[in-house]
Amino acid sequence: MICKNKSAAEIKFSMLFLSSIIFLWDIQIRLLVATVPSYLLLLAFPGVFVIKLRIREILLTFFLFIYLIYFTFLQKLQGVHIVKPSRTFVGLLIFSILVVLVRKYLLLLFRSEYAKRIFFKYIKYFLYLQFTTQIIQLVLSKLGFFHSGYPYVWKLQRVPGLFAEPSHLVISLTPLLFLYLYNKNFFYRYLGKKTFYILIFSLLLSPSSTLVVLLLFAIIFLFFQRVTIKNIIFGIIIFIIAIIAIFKIPAVKERFFSLLYGLYNAEISDSNLKNLSALIFLKGLEMAKYALKHFPLGVGFLNLEFLNDYVVVSHLNKILYDLNANDGSSIAFKIIGEFGYIGLLFLFTAVIYFLSLLKRYNKINIMKIFFLFGFISCFVRGTSYFDGYPIFALAILFNRYLRYFFIFESCKFRNIDYIYHL
Repeated sequence: MICKNKSAAEIKFSMLFLSSIIFLWDIQIRLLVATVPSYLLLLAFPGVFVIKLRIREILLTFFLFIYLIYFTFLQKLQGVHIVKPSRTFVGLLIFSILVVLVRKYLLLLFRSEYAKRIFFKYIKYFLYLQFTTQIIQLVLSKLGFFHSGYPYVWKLQRVPGLFAEPSHLVISLTPLLFLYLYNKNFFYRYLGKKTFYILIFSLLLSPSSTLVVLLLFAIIFLFFQRVTIKNIIFGIIIFIIAIIAIFKIPAVKERFFSLLYGLYNAEISDSNLKNLSALIFLKGLEMAKYALKHFPLGVGFLNLEFLNDYVVVSHLNKILYDLNANDGSSIAFKIIGEFGYIGLLFLFTAVIYFLSLLKRYNKINIMKIFFLFGFISCFVRGTSYFDGYPIFALAILFNRYLRYFFIFESCKFRNIDYIYHL
């Protein structure tokens, strides 16, 4: 059933926009003072939905923007220097609009069966486009026109399709795999069996150690939900595959142990000096720890770069100084670095909320579990607030926090949101 006061065209556009966030975030374009995800171009189409935001939603956008500006002012009182003020200001404005807009679209998605079917139809189309792009890249690699490096297992080049690198593909597609593992019937109902096989092949065409980590996360979360024979068998299989990969495949073994050593000892060694990914992850960790110690409120929105000069890894060479200076290689490190202990509290509440949803089965919770698992996946290898699942999680959690503030929302509206469990 189509929601009242919502045309089919509006629902289709909003679901296209949501699905494009998952698949198009890694295609970046230059816009004024910053590089932004290409899905934002959809908002430039005629009939843009920003103009359809109601007064209440415009006030919410204004409230969020002013609050973030005020918080940035408090951060400057700690002695923080905003590296690129224009980028921060424009980013705060876009972020405020986007969170409220995505919140609006998610409410529509959660309320409407028709919207769910449209959303997953677009997910299916994007997944087919992703797989087709990978096949084309694979053929071009065989002809010598495409090069992306070799995977860990077989001698075929890793082809990331619509994404810049294999780990970005993994954090974008693994939530769909988790959705299948969490509730196979729900997955088949909206995406079908064929889509599952396309998903698996797409992941296998661009293998990454990030996938092993996220599958281990999935096992832990599935055990938290319920302990069954099926989950035990699946857990054993994934554990065996992970052990074989770690100890039998040299590239995986080197990365795993260098990263583990670096995180445990919080220092640079000859081992992890050979592993760029491990060093970048360690760099993000150092940034987050330094922010908590010296800047309890963080260093400001889109201002993680300020911490780049304060960490050891950045000074090893020019490449490490430049790499991931703005995102810390993990959305968790970025949020902690830019918002300090408040960011740490936000991450904690996000994980607790996700775990609480796992045991409460209904269609709305399944959708929220899907988006929040994607957000948690970005703890392993994330980028920015605008890139994929983080914006969904931020919109969902922003709405939950609104229940404790009623300045811009009537009791009637709060009850409506509560009924629909956004």
